Amino acid sequence: RRRRLSMKHVMMGVQFGLSVLMLISLFLIRDEARFLTNADYGFDNEKIYFMELQSHDFDQARSRFGQISGVQEMTVTSHNPGTGMALGEGYRLHQEDEPLTIYHFSVDTGYLRVMGLQLVAGTGFSAAALGNQQQVVINELAAERLGFDPVSDAVGQHLFRDSVNQVQIVGIIKNYHWEPMLMPLTPMLLRVKPADYQYAYLKISSPQPGDVVRNIQKEWKEFDPLREFKGGFLSQEMDKFYTFLFDISKILMLIALMAISITGLGLLGMISMRVRSHIKELGIRKVLGATPSHLFYAVGREFIWLIAISLILAIPLAIWVNGLWINNLAQRNPISMYNVAPAVLILVAFSFLMILWQVVQALRDNPIEALKSEQ
Repeated sequence: RRRRLSMKHVMMGVQFGLSVLMLISLFLIRDEARFLTNADYGFDNEKIYFMELQSHDFDQARSRFGQISGVQEMTVTSHNPGTGMALGEGYRLHQEDEPLTIYHFSVDTGYLRVMGLQLVAGTGFSAAALGNQQQVVINELAAERLGFDPVSDAVGQHLFRDSVNQVQIVGIIKNYHWEPMLMPLTPMLLRVKPADYQYAYLKISSPQPGDVVRNIQKEWKEFDPLREFKGGFLSQEMDKFYTFLFDISKILMLIALMAISITGLGLLGMISMRVRSHIKELGIRKVLGATPSHLFYAVGREFIWLIAISLILAIPLAIWVNGLWINNLAQRNPISMYNVAPAVLILVAFSFLMILWQVVQALRDNPIEALKSEQ
């Protein structure tokens, strides 16, 4: 009987530990998703409303949509930042150098201003950039990888795209997260190449952005009645990249609820068995004036120890398991008591409520009847 009871305790401890692991993982995934979607990317994305040009000329689009009340300014780009899309090419400072892969966006001369990118050296694109398409603006990391120290020394230098074509560095911008926060910073450059333009960005400056959006979509119906409007706020488009984390957290929540339910039923059954097997002891304690707290400890002491041991083993395991993926993220919200404590408190409170429920049931029973029990 002792061996069977011991095995039941072990199984209950394993179930409780798995519940701890699941719930802590759920809180960590949820917090990481919130951190990544609310993080500062280093550029303005909250007031930017994008629309797909769908092969339309940007200058024509700007002449129509730029006149809408509430649209402060417009720019254009080949890619939406923070969505995992980018193209790269090999660039060299000297012909004999190994090419450095630098990822690029094609933009217009107003992109830096509209996006709020910080220029740390140089003047940025000039009006001539639209004509020769040889001017580029690179980030600080690209300048460092090319060997410039300080990075401002890169301004005015030429880079080889191949054995013949060159581009001139006209500015250095502060590093910003043009890729999703899950990925590390990489060298990148901005160039002016109208043939690559895919998206028009409209910077909205209005206390009623919803009205501005409706006017934009209304204008599109007149601008291109044959094609459906495609666009939205840039911040929302970027957040779509992290929907898989929220999906995982939802799945994990269902699993955690199932694990907690199974653990709760098992714990409730074991506590109920203990109450029934010690009903005389509880009756005597009650007759002798035992307080509810004493009865609580009498019923639950072995389960309190079981919970404590499970927590001691499960919490470090949960932190280690989740650290395997969290520590590999380029940008992350560190694991802390704010992630772990809520999960632990929920499970401890749940378990104590199970014990308390059985104590309340025992207090309701007539102690004389308990003493007459033959158990």
